[in-house]
Amino acid sequence: MASETAIPYNFIMTILSNSNNNSYHSSGIVSDTSASDIAIGILGLGSIGCLIASQLPSSIHCYALLQNSADVINFSIEDETARSDYQLRTWQQEALDLLIICCKASQTLAALTQWQSAIGQNTQIVLLQNGFGQHDQVHHLFPNHTLYAASTTEGANRQSRYQIKHAGKGVTQWGYYAGPNTPLKLNLPELKGEHHYHNDIKQVLRDKLAINAVINPLTVKYNCANGNLLTDKNAFSEFKKLCVETESFFTTLNWPLSFDLYHRAQQVAQQTANNISSMLQDFRNQQETEIDYINNYLIIKAKEKNLKLPLNQALVNYIKKV
Repeated sequence: MASETAIPYNFIMTILSNSNNNSYHSSGIVSDTSASDIAIGILGLGSIGCLIASQLPSSIHCYALLQNSADVINFSIEDETARSDYQLRTWQQEALDLLIICCKASQTLAALTQWQSAIGQNTQIVLLQNGFGQHDQVHHLFPNHTLYAASTTEGANRQSRYQIKHAGKGVTQWGYYAGPNTPLKLNLPELKGEHHYHNDIKQVLRDKLAINAVINPLTVKYNCANGNLLTDKNAFSEFKKLCVETESFFTTLNWPLSFDLYHRAQQVAQQTANNISSMLQDFRNQQETEIDYINNYLIIKAKEKNLKLPLNQALVNYIKKV
């Protein structure tokens, strides 16, 4: 899947509907700008970039940031019942209210350097990506810009360059991350699909990081779909040990998870049993993986505390070596 190893849709919706505190809001804090006045750029038109573009209201002025001489980009989204065609104009120096970054975490800084002219004084930046660590890097580069983060459990696979398979229904959560705390210039209830504002997006990102740190690298090592991690004896043994090491480290960092990692990782692997993780897809396609912003990010944080994460380190070494 091009998204994270998806946390089950039903579980997310149960939390959203049953929460008794104010951590979740259907719309969050948004500006009073009407959709027809908003200009949004999409940087990283892969499967998730195309999917989020297809979910924006048609009244929004949406632009693709691409090194492409064409005036428009055509793409399609196919689900279980239908195929829908979409068209995006390529960015031609229009002022942007919002820039949504959907490229890989490892490509973020280079992409922002390349497209820095698209970021105006009042442009908000949204990172919709796997991994952790790049958010602080972007904030360091643009400290005077409002930075939001988004996390999705949507499943999308790229069948060809601009043909996307919407493989799994999910939820996208948005939240303020850093910089001037200005309202999000996007009214989330106007988007197609399930979109929600979260008051503690860092918690969402860390929860996602923990799940991905267990499932994604192990699917690469054992070259298998998510569910096989539970049925292969050797894979499951390593799965259990990796959960213990990862959750223990999160506790040491005072990053309490919203769940028991061993239980949740099993639940996710089981309910996404046939899915191929994004890391394994990248590995099979001989593309750069996001290991540096998942497991290797944890290793860097561990070194800051003079701690070691031998299981995480071994997986990073394996994936980078092969």
